[in-house]
Amino acid sequence: MSGEKPVNISRDHWTISRQIPAALLFAIALQTIAFSYWMGTVSSRVTEVENKVSFRASDPERIAKLEVHINSIKEAILRVEQTLQTKGAQQ
Repeated sequence: MSGEKPVNISRDHWTISRQIPAALLFAIALQTIAFSYWMGTVSSRVTEVENKVSFRASDPERIAKLEVHINSIKEAILRVEQTLQTKGAQQ
């Protein structure tokens, strides 16, 4: 013990153990809270996207119905044009 220096432990700040300062524990707790908040917002965004995707699942059926409707409109327009052409040729 004659050559050893006494260990000077500073008691200026509060610690859980001598190696872990309270600021580190506070930072870890703050990051955990921020991460939890971020995960909550991500979860709500994923739920919103899932709702939009499920709503869009019926789109192929709607598109098929619209195509049939458009084709019938095209046929009606062609009939009207043919009628106008035959009446125009008669005059």
